[in-house]
Amino acid sequence: MTKTIAFLTLWRDNEKILDRSLSQLETMEDELIPKGYRFTYAFLENDSKDETAMRLYKWLRERRGFLISEQIDAPKWGSVALTERTRWLARYRNVCLAALDFWKYDYLVVADSDVHFKPDLLTKMVDHLDQNPDWGMITPNTVQNVADHVGETDLPSYFDSWTLIDKQQMQGMTFAANPFLSSHDREDWEKGHPISVYSAFGSIAMIRGEIPQEYEVHWSAEVGCEHTGLCEDITKIGYEIIVDPKLHAEIIHEEPVIPDPAVVKMHQDRLKLAEASTLFE
Repeated sequence: MTKTIAFLTLWRDNEKILDRSLSQLETMEDELIPKGYRFTYAFLENDSKDETAMRLYKWLRERRGFLISEQIDAPKWGSVALTERTRWLARYRNVCLAALDFWKYDYLVVADSDVHFKPDLLTKMVDHLDQNPDWGMITPNTVQNVADHVGETDLPSYFDSWTLIDKQQMQGMTFAANPFLSSHDREDWEKGHPISVYSAFGSIAMIRGEIPQEYEVHWSAEVGCEHTGLCEDITKIGYEIIVDPKLHAEIIHEEPVIPDPAVVKMHQDRLKLAEASTLFE
């Protein structure tokens, strides 16, 4: 039985990483199309000064999907937690999602252009969603090439701590291999058990296809990160958001990331406080 995955990605001035990013998608196709998968690409590019738009257009000519290319003089942001930035990102993703109304698919993958993943990540995500009908969206343990400063280990730290919010609405810890605060979630993480959360993304996530095709779900920056707004919409219709520590993706920073000691200490203090609170439960 053929399973169709829609693949939604945003691009801007990505020529430097485009060869690697597209090669990764080609490897995905080579491994998964013979296994009965097919792909629809939903790309949006805006305001690129390099050849990103033309190269994406050429790459898509032999594939199912579309490229929306906009010249709107939008601000260009780094990876910063600013509401104005997330409003733009929410808009881009919602425009792309609306265009997917004309396509049928079984699963929607939302991925950052710079995330590293292997094809079996997608098949494992599909299997999890197929086996767990209450799971609406699943995300991996996406790590970065920055050590676990909070836990003071050599393990790589979890990447997307801004979006990671647990069921008690406690935000995840930055620069931590185990990003959770609650003792129960921390234990499940160490044991490799999937964890139901309020919000997560991790630079790549898979959503059950019927959710965006049958319900009104959107990215929104009104609650912080735009992915948190999407997660809220998904949970409101009765589905769970899952982070699985056994699923893996990676962000590789080109320049060294030096954590601010004050930020590390803040999270260490948060963890100590959370651990102390369990003594009174």
